Amino acid sequence: MYVGVIYHPYQLNIGWITLNGPWRYIHSKNQQNTANNITYHLAKDKHFKIKTIIIKSFLGPAFKDINKVLVQGCGYAQPSKTRVQPIKNLAINWNKMSAAQVKARLRPFGFSFEKSLKDLVEGIRANNDDPDKLTAFLENSLQECKNELKTTSLESKSTAILKLAYLEMYGFDMSWCSFQVLEVMSSPKFQHKRIGYLAAIQILQRGNNDDALMLMTNLLKKDLSSSNYVETGMAISGIASLVTTELAQDICDDMAKMLNHSKPFIRKKAVLAMFKIFLKFPEALRANFDRIVEKLDDSDPSVVSATVNVICELAHKNPKNYVELAPRLFGMMKDSSNNWMTIRLLKLFAPLCLIEPRLKFKLLPELIDLIKGTKALSLVYECINCILNGDMLGPKDTTVAKLIITHLLVFFESQDQNLKYVGLLAFIKTCKIHKNLIKKHDKVLLSCTFDDDITIREKSLEILDYLVTEQNIVNIVTRLLIQLIPMEDQGEKLNEINNAFSDDGK
Repeated sequence: MYVGVIYHPYQLNIGWITLNGPWRYIHSKNQQNTANNITYHLAKDKHFKIKTIIIKSFLGPAFKDINKVLVQGCGYAQPSKTRVQPIKNLAINWNKMSAAQVKARLRPFGFSFEKSLKDLVEGIRANNDDPDKLTAFLENSLQECKNELKTTSLESKSTAILKLAYLEMYGFDMSWCSFQVLEVMSSPKFQHKRIGYLAAIQILQRGNNDDALMLMTNLLKKDLSSSNYVETGMAISGIASLVTTELAQDICDDMAKMLNHSKPFIRKKAVLAMFKIFLKFPEALRANFDRIVEKLDDSDPSVVSATVNVICELAHKNPKNYVELAPRLFGMMKDSSNNWMTIRLLKLFAPLCLIEPRLKFKLLPELIDLIKGTKALSLVYECINCILNGDMLGPKDTTVAKLIITHLLVFFESQDQNLKYVGLLAFIKTCKIHKNLIKKHDKVLLSCTFDDDITIREKSLEILDYLVTEQNIVNIVTRLLIQLIPMEDQGEKLNEINNAFSDDGK
């Protein structure tokens, strides 16, 4: 039980009331910009074992709104005056009000009477050990959400939708609440709208929601043209996740306008969302290709990076259409100091070189300089991968092959198994072109045949036949036979062979 006491500067007792929910801070200013703070303090009364809510107000001489705010919230109207007048003996008989009326009077102050997402998660954790209790709790929570959706309060509905989005991950079918999701999405409050979009992305893309998606089109167009760029960005994210063929056709022109938005944040998201639209509605690519390419010259680096990413993905499907962009992209790669951007461009150049072999003579010297000039293993690998996948390494390019092998040896010294694996992939591709290099580095390749990682051992078999000689055939066959024994016994046997191999100096 809580008692509300207001020092105003006179005491105003508003009676005994039952509250379930947090008090919030209210900050208000008068017309003369004098700051007036109403701070809610929650203190424990040791004698009566109750909690007392005390509202302290620091009032300026021209503060006019405190009476109106507090008293109207309790169901009374107090005219605004130049100075705050003392209020005495104003008591509200809460006992004569229904529970719904009390909640309605207190909601303007930020009180929430429904279970929050936090309460739902805590309840699930509390009942997680007993399957029957957990099932009953989830069913009960689902019914509570259905009841909250029947109310007229968007605050309650948004809380219910948030909980339903969480329950959806437990396997509950939430397609039945798609229209309530649209209602929350259409709220003028950003907090509600954000919950609506989250639920829409999670629930509406599951299928069987064509009617809801059809009604959503106008709402998405409205949010795209919002004066609040955060709402616009949220709408773009929703479109990228929910886009269908029909929605792509309807929203394409509106999304294309966002490519020229004043905020780089929006331009970047619009470029990425256009890629999703192109996948569903390929005809849009022909109409908007030039607009996408223009973003390569955008003043913001994040927009340029997003554009390179989209062009790279599109080029994988049909690289022939992007050969004419090669000179422009090559200039960007030379001038870029961003490793991520360079890596994306290298991934793009690999398929382009297969279409236009003359690119090799321009690219190869630049890639060699990158390999020699960077310490980033990710960039070194992508340069090597571009050379190999772009068919730039020929049998006569011995110097380039030796450079590649030298830098790949660093990958095998790493404790990271992922680096060792990708290094082995590139090593095998290079050695298949220049077989004379295999004998010089046979110890590295042999070590992969008894590596702890089974995927590395399996991959090393591809090149094993090039390594066999009269001197090492016993060791190689012994290691291969170990692969036939149970997995749990392989480690001990491999250690024995490693020690023997080290003692023999082979």
